[in-house]
Amino acid sequence: MKMNKILIYLLMALPTLMLTSCLKDQEDTFSEASGNRMQSYMGNTQKVLTSSEHGWVMEYYTDRELPTGAYIYTLRFTEDSVFVRTELDGNQKELASLYRTGSDDGPIISFDTYNEFLHFFATPSPDLYEAYDGDFEFVIDDITDDLIRMHGKRNQNTIYLYRLTKPAEEYLDDVAKYQSDNLINTASATFGDDNIEVYMNSTNRKATFTVTNATDTTETEIPFAYYDEGIRLYKTFAIGDKEFRILKYVAESVTFEAQDAEGIVFKGRLTPSIVTTIVGTSISSSNAAFTKTYEFNMADQFNYTSDQDWLTVSANGNVLTISATQNDSGEARHAAITVEVNGSTATIDVIQLELSNLLGNYTASFLDSDGAEQSASSTISAAGDVYELSMKYLNHTYTFAISWDEENSRFTMLSGQYVGMYGSSYYIYNIFMDPTGDYWTGYSTDAEGWLVPGINDGKIQLTLGGYFSNYEIGILGLFAFQSKSFSSTLGYLDLLSNFTLVKN
Repeated sequence: MKMNKILIYLLMALPTLMLTSCLKDQEDTFSEASGNRMQSYMGNTQKVLTSSEHGWVMEYYTDRELPTGAYIYTLRFTEDSVFVRTELDGNQKELASLYRTGSDDGPIISFDTYNEFLHFFATPSPDLYEAYDGDFEFVIDDITDDLIRMHGKRNQNTIYLYRLTKPAEEYLDDVAKYQSDNLINTASATFGDDNIEVYMNSTNRKATFTVTNATDTTETEIPFAYYDEGIRLYKTFAIGDKEFRILKYVAESVTFEAQDAEGIVFKGRLTPSIVTTIVGTSISSSNAAFTKTYEFNMADQFNYTSDQDWLTVSANGNVLTISATQNDSGEARHAAITVEVNGSTATIDVIQLELSNLLGNYTASFLDSDGAEQSASSTISAAGDVYELSMKYLNHTYTFAISWDEENSRFTMLSGQYVGMYGSSYYIYNIFMDPTGDYWTGYSTDAEGWLVPGINDGKIQLTLGGYFSNYEIGILGLFAFQSKSFSSTLGYLDLLSNFTLVKN
């Protein structure tokens, strides 16, 4: 039984929780003169905060161990209120709450009335008494008209506020667009005797700088924040006598250029994962002939080969075209496309079959939350106009509603479904998570996962895939609730990673 594994993840439709204030009265230890100076300083702080028409971008680093990079917020200040947007809810809404400026261990900005967005990482619970090590009070270290540097009062992490030059909603949309459009995550440069490669991990938002010379190789990992033109590092990285923190992506030259150190330019490098991110690692289709096109930067810079005559692939400029003839064999058939660039390869599997081929009995295979291999008998069957996946696991049966996506020849499964009971007390819902378990779909009921058909060793299989917010789905989470109400989870029953169904 795994009900003691209480675990709540991030990136969700945020729950409404009550926050117990951590504020307390403190004697004023400043002399009258210093108090006047502090009052003047704070008056100037509020003047700067409210002077920005569109507000400020906050790059918010939470846990003091910095397991991930920054989460992006926007803050628009009036005299006593702050209006907040964030990427955490997909830039869907703006929430207002109060704030104050004052002094406590230095000049502070305190968001001391509850705001679902601002207080999420700082809201304690019975299982997370320190929440996610977040802050709602920030000590100001430096302030200019365009940049405010401060740190969390509790976790001491550096937090940056940048003046917005466009509406907050537009800025957050542009950041999301940059993440989806810019497919280059590896770049390199040579400085003196050093060859430097940077890998920008979009999942945990950390940049790894690998420096290699004739005598040594060193690695430095630095969390980063996305902005609308590139990335901003949590701290500076030094190359020789220069150091930088901001890398702007220049699409025309496929480079990342340091904005705070002249002459530092990293050349972007193509990898096959760029193509598989756009196309996916598998394509499924009905038996009818098809042509699929995919448009992305530098599509023709890769080498593509098909291992079957019935499947052709070509690229022209920014357009990749994949075509298949009609399948008259009477059976499902499979082909593989090899993508090659810079000595690296990746494979895209293509399958042609009909829906009727997919109904029947399966064995589900996956790793549980302890990393142990597990299997579960399963069935896919028609249920009126929709279909059902039933799976018997931990001596209980869970039933997921799935739909057939005819255009892409795959099943879709929505998050936030009630799938059955565990015992007589726990109501189980499905939630999707990224492969590392760092991000989840939370209380969303419309995040879409895919069950993508393939053929392995002559057997039909379905593999869980898809994306939510720019994160790849890698885990099917079974989460427990006290009632048949999709809010405030107790924790997970189990986390099923590498979820695959193989037809019997």
